[in-house]
Amino acid sequence: MAALLVVRLAVPERKERVARDAERGIIQCAVRYPNSQPGSLRSRWLPGLAEVSRGAVRFQPDFGAEGRPAGAIRTFSDVILEGPVQPPAKRPPELKWGRSFIALETDERPLHVAAGDTGLKLLEDRLGDHET
Repeated sequence: MAALLVVRLAVPERKERVARDAERGIIQCAVRYPNSQPGSLRSRWLPGLAEVSRGAVRFQPDFGAEGRPAGAIRTFSDVILEGPVQPPAKRPPELKWGRSFIALETDERPLHVAAGDTGLKLLEDRLGDHET
């Protein structure tokens, strides 16, 4: 019973943190390279945090303990939002529930991103079609 109470108290705090992070351009997500050799590490989903700015995404994998990012930061430039992609037939264990999937074209190669609604909105707002 106490564990349920702790979870109920933590949910609003998590939502507030996600909203604050999104205001700063940071989202919790997972990425994969869709054109990689099937079964390779690059074809798997890699969870982490991404900082999204106009035309660029900086991704840091979540290799650390306690859910803190600890891997090398990878910067993708010339990022173009391609649109939604179909979810995997079977949800991989490294992906959280409630994720949607979007394709990005980058300076390096195509990239798929799995994120929640807040993350997808941020990606669309900052990488979508902007006429200047």
